[in-house]
Amino acid sequence: MTSIAIVGANGRLGQAATLAFHQAGYRVIAVSRNGNLNLPVGIEQRAANALNQAALIQATTGAELILNALNPPYARWQSEVLTLGRNVLAAAKAHQATHLFIGNVYNYGTQIPAQITPNTLFQADHLLAQVRVDLETLFKQAAIDQQVQTLIIRAGDFYGASQGTWIDLALLRDLKKGRFTYPSKHWEIPHAWAYLPDLAQAFVALAQQAPKLPMFAQWLFAGHNFTGEQLLTLSENYLGKPLKRAPTPWGLFKVLGVVNKNFKLLTSMRYLWDKPHQLIDTRLETWNFIATPSELAYQQTLQILKLS
Repeated sequence: MTSIAIVGANGRLGQAATLAFHQAGYRVIAVSRNGNLNLPVGIEQRAANALNQAALIQATTGAELILNALNPPYARWQSEVLTLGRNVLAAAKAHQATHLFIGNVYNYGTQIPAQITPNTLFQADHLLAQVRVDLETLFKQAAIDQQVQTLIIRAGDFYGASQGTWIDLALLRDLKKGRFTYPSKHWEIPHAWAYLPDLAQAFVALAQQAPKLPMFAQWLFAGHNFTGEQLLTLSENYLGKPLKRAPTPWGLFKVLGVVNKNFKLLTSMRYLWDKPHQLIDTRLETWNFIATPSELAYQQTLQILKLS
């Protein structure tokens, strides 16, 4: 039985991946800070602070694969992200494990193109983009210098399977009051979304192919591309009633950003809602990965969140 350690198993992707790999027959080691998650029988739980390299190496002992689902709050990215990356690489090297990583679209910067392909170049022109590009550069160098394999799936915004996403925290926060909130005045442009159950299955497919893959490579997760208009219509159809349009309070976020770095950095990512973008890559389909239809995925998300 192949073993995988999910580091950051308490996070949104971590939760979905833990269940997906368990259901696929893997021996799953769920690593979280307290090691006490509500998980199915048969999943081993271990506690470790991922900022402690020795503790992380110990907690991932026995793993042939390590899925890195760590994602601290924006305000800690500069101080923690590279350290976390180095620690996961050290664990992967210690156990001769393959490192699986979830990438995002920040790397393309504020001039993100409408269509992103595997050949699209990075343009790290803001802080969060630079941190992520530096991190992936670290992974690439480790593949060359230390023979630590890193395989990346790059995806858009998460939704489905758990709370804590843009969908429930922003768009649908006032759904019971009859309001649908959208983070842009441009309701007609597409935004890249990743349905978490599908993304977790994509990582299972990637893991199965790992022995045949290069030491460092990335895939784009096409996911779903919704406009604000489409999400509004889907929400109205699900509820069976019209909804009022409401704006996201970016002005308030900007004011709060004066004293709270998380809000400041969140505001710096506003451009992703004002620029159309979608990920284009069909390579995952060759591994028999089948995505959930977009409308069904959104409907299932509403059912899970019980927002009606």
